[in-house]
Parts: sequence; structure tokens; C-alpha cells
Amino acid sequence: GLPVYGTDIQAELVTPTGAAIISQLSTAFGPAPAMELETTGYGAGNRDLPIPNLLRILIGRSKDQTRADLEQLTMLETNLDDLNPEIYPYLMDRLFEAGALDVVLLPIQMKKNRPGTQVQVLAKGSDVGIHKSILFQETTTLGIREYQVNRVSLPRKIQELNTAYGKIRVKIAEINDHQKKVSPEYEDCARAAKEFQVPLQLVYREVIDFFNKNHSETLR
Repeated sequence: GLPVYGTDIQAELVTPTGAAIISQLSTAFGPAPAMELETTGYGAGNRDLPIPNLLRILIGRSKDQTRADLEQLTMLETNLDDLNPEIYPYLMDRLFEAGALDVVLLPIQMKKNRPGTQVQVLAKGSDVGIHKSILFQETTTLGIREYQVNRVSLPRKIQELNTAYGKIRVKIAEINDHQKKVSPEYEDCARAAKEFQVPLQLVYREVIDFFNKNHSETLR
């Protein structure tokens, strides 16, 4: 369940024991976060490699107290100026069903001054292949751009509330030990608004007020 990647170096760079230790000690993988560095440690290997044969450990304190997770993801992009607009909703549904984390349609101006649409798909590395296949199958594109992006996201959880409008789920995202964000689930609020024949915005406001009043120990 951990990310792996290859290099052009024809040698073992991580031993099974080292991989096992890393898998147990690490909570996330990606670029080093911004920190106030306290100390640095190096361990040198005996084998001569095209790169320095060193293991480096940095110990420091994070400068950002936000409780956020860092992920390395893949962005796929393609520009279209000849696709039937009726196809886009179906395309988005297929991409989300295949595991896309986000799908965005952007209006752009293309060559020969043609109006077009840029399709952006944010995906996990393991899902990139299927998303490329969907884009090639369901659109007129002849080429897809692919590049790595880092996403910083807040840890979150779903909690169900028994409100005056019935059971409504809310998404709780933790910024730090003292700050959290609360967002009611749209589908639950829309269902309640139709059932009780009240404005959707009213349901949103009252659900958040209900949460603040009854879960002050969760949202400080």
C-alpha cells in the first residue's frame, strides 16, 4: 500500500529491511515540509553509485501548525474544441466512477481562435491508466498532458446529526487542535429541503447552528 518508483540506477537502493522499517515509521510520503531544522544525520553506504550513497534524516519542527496531509498525485489535461457538449456530463460521471479525485472543465481559447474546453483530471497514480483510457475512448482528443502535483488536504471525518430536518451528515475537517471546519453534505440537505419545503440555504444554516450548539467539544 505504499508508493514506489524506479530509477535508471541498476542497483538495489532500498533493502527489504529498510523498506519494512520505513513502512512502519512513516505516516506520509512526499517532499520535505517547511520546518525549523534542529539537526541533520547522515549514513554513508559502501557501494559506489552515480549518486551520493547516503541516507539523510532531518529532524525539525513544522512552521505550519495546520494539520494537513501531503499527497503526490497526477494531473491529466487535454484541450478539446470539437467535442459534442452533451458528452461532457457522461465523461465526468465515468471519470468519477473510475476513481478520479476531481474533474474540472475550463473554457479556453485555442488555435485558430476557436473556443474550447480544457479537461483536467486529478488522480491517484494507480488510477492514471484507466483515466487515460476513458479520455481517449470518450473524447476526440489525440493527446493528454500528464504531470505530478502535490495536494495538501485537511484530515476529515463524516458525522451524522439528528436535526430537526432528520439525519444530516456533516463533514468535519481539522485545521489544528483548536480550529475545525464543518460542511453539511449537499445531498442530505437537498433531500431535507424538498421534504420540509424550505429553502436549501436555511437547512445549511440550521444544521451548522445545531452542530455548534450541540457539539462544542468537537468544534472549538
